[in-house]
Amino acid sequence: MANEITISVSLSVNKDSNVNGSATLSKDMAGAEMIGATQSLTTTAAAVNVGGCDQLKAILIKNMSTTESVHVGLDNTAISQRIATISPRNAIILDSPPSALYARTVSGTGDIWVAACED
Repeated sequence: MANEITISVSLSVNKDSNVNGSATLSKDMAGAEMIGATQSLTTTAAAVNVGGCDQLKAILIKNMSTTESVHVGLDNTAISQRIATISPRNAIILDSPPSALYARTVSGTGDIWVAACED
């Protein structure tokens, strides 16, 4: 089977003028592992749960909190090598991300939703 993975993103800005951009990418999935799960976070960085996905093809991390921001990074502090800060109720999508990602809340506790699949 082909094109089992679809990644779509868009951005629309409307103020004094308009700017719009979007992209859709379809990819083949050679492996069989995938995950969709909620993960609870604190201010101590934790590995993002990717289940049995050994070699990530794509990952979506959605911040489920209405008040807390979430740092995502490449190290177990999720700060010194931060790749994103996810505002409350927002998300990031990474295509072919590193195999190890870490996340933590900026302050307090919160949950993230993780959807990921392997190569």
